[in-house]
Amino acid sequence: MKSHVAFALRTFEKGCDRSDALRHLHSYIGRSSPSALDCSDMLRAAVVLAVSSFDLLIHDLYRLEVVYRLTSLRPVATLRVPFNTVLLSEAERATLVNESIRVENSFKSFVAPEKLADCLRPLVGSIWEPVAAIRGRPSAEDKASLKAAVDLRNRIAHEADVNPALGGIDLWPIYDSDVEGSVQFLRAFGTAVARVVSDS
Repeated sequence: MKSHVAFALRTFEKGCDRSDALRHLHSYIGRSSPSALDCSDMLRAAVVLAVSSFDLLIHDLYRLEVVYRLTSLRPVATLRVPFNTVLLSEAERATLVNESIRVENSFKSFVAPEKLADCLRPLVGSIWEPVAAIRGRPSAEDKASLKAAVDLRNRIAHEADVNPALGGIDLWPIYDSDVEGSVQFLRAFGTAVARVVSDS
């Protein structure tokens, strides 16, 4: 695996590890505390952290792979960079492209299936077929699992996980097994995406 891809993957795995640690802490506190103590927000935080870590992985894979290709004179299908990039030395060019991508993508999210595919298309064409080959799972299932994890994160992050049917006073239920499944999926799926980028 390319060193820059391995670096991005290690950062992602640490985020998943932190997410798992929150789940385990939730389980421990749940077993040793009064039932009236609701610590389910630890599970919600674990979901947000795992999806955010996946988003960072995609940002890093794209940015670092573009810079790698620039410095090794390998093509990138499409790339928007400041015009003065062509006027700089090779080292300065790589630095400017790196920073330009970081700034341009800083407000974007690449966790939704279509956004993920759009982001990585200039590097790998379609991401879904090679990932499906690595995982031995139909791409439609991975897309559905990714969408489910992202939808859960969005409900937590953008709607406070409040159930509107109950007048905004109760939260949607959240279960450790669901969070564990989401984190395990993201970890495996993210690893497969990193492999595809590394092999491209």
